[in-house]
Amino acid sequence: MSAIREKIVQIAREEASPPPFGKVSDLDLDADGNRAGWKRLKQYFDETVEGWNSGKWLDRGSIRFGKDTFQLTNLQGVQRPRMRVIQGKSKPSGVSWCGIFATWVWRQAGLENAQWAAGFGVKNNDVKRVAGRAGLQVGDIMVVYGAEVHHAIVAELPSVYDLDDGGTPDTSIITVNGNSTNQSIRIHNEYKLSNVAYYYTFPG
Repeated sequence: MSAIREKIVQIAREEASPPPFGKVSDLDLDADGNRAGWKRLKQYFDETVEGWNSGKWLDRGSIRFGKDTFQLTNLQGVQRPRMRVIQGKSKPSGVSWCGIFATWVWRQAGLENAQWAAGFGVKNNDVKRVAGRAGLQVGDIMVVYGAEVHHAIVAELPSVYDLDDGGTPDTSIITVNGNSTNQSIRIHNEYKLSNVAYYYTFPG
């Protein structure tokens, strides 16, 4: 495995520490009653999202949580437990930040030109989007389809995983997941090769 891929996994695992919920979680509050790690969550947006600037934190809109609707700013969306950055009509419950987190990890590991573009995904001249799972490597950002699209850093793969080489669709993958349970950062093996819809990779 290349040095940059090792670094991606190392940084992602560090963000998921301390377990079980990592650097960001709705289950922990700081002294002001804000979400634990909200400043880190804010950093993911500030450093990764294409076109993001300090003025975006003042934007105001609504978030729907269950049957309740809340009016808030984007800053309150990262500060308050259960709340999210506003996404508008396309997703009333707010921004799911799994892809933003994964792209931030790439940037920290040395892929400094990688950005998250809303409605597009990961952008970088060297980044390639690959359909299916063939060729998936540790350090790639895999994408799964479920109730929602979810992005995760591939942390470990079995030594043989390609179906043509004797792997099975039920083979589990260890991933690091931002925007996981309770808006936390978790390491788990809940996804299988059969769950991979496509992935982002880079040379090296």
